[in-house]
Order: sequence, then C-alpha cells, then structure tokens
Amino acid sequence: MRTIPWDESLRVGIDPIDQQHQQLIEQLNLLMIALQENKAKSEIERIIGFLEQYINRHFGFEENCMNAYQCPVAGCISVKRVSKYTQ
Repeated sequence: MRTIPWDESLRVGIDPIDQQHQQLIEQLNLLMIALQENKAKSEIERIIGFLEQYINRHFGFEENCMNAYQCPVAGCISVKRVSKYTQ
C-alpha cells in the first residue's frame, strides 16, 4: 500500500489549513502503514480516533473561515453533514 506524499501542489495558501492538511496526510499514512503491517488494534484505534476528532475540528475551522471571508461556497459545506458520519 502506498502512502500519500505531501507536496506544494496541495497547499491552499492559508498556513493553518495547510498545516492541518499536512497533519491529516501524515495520520492517513500512519493508518495505511499500520494496516499494512498488521499493527495492534489499539494503534489503529488511536489513529482512527485522531481522524474522527480531526474531521470535526478541521471542517469546523474551514467552515468558520469561509463564513468570515464570505466565501461563495460557504453555504454548500456543513460540519453537521460531515459529523453525522463520525457518530
């Protein structure tokens, strides 16, 4: 299983969001490696737990940014719609 490399083409130009995206890719890579190497269930659960928290925190942050800067697609994305999948 290949990991996802971070490169400059993935940058959106907003440092906090770029840092969060880098963290997401790092955790997804850790999850892929843990699954491939048959790591302990507790290790996989820890990564998945991080990803669940990340989804709510990150998408909430992005939604707030879009609203603050009156982004035209702000109304199209909702944390409420995303968080129903993490319950």
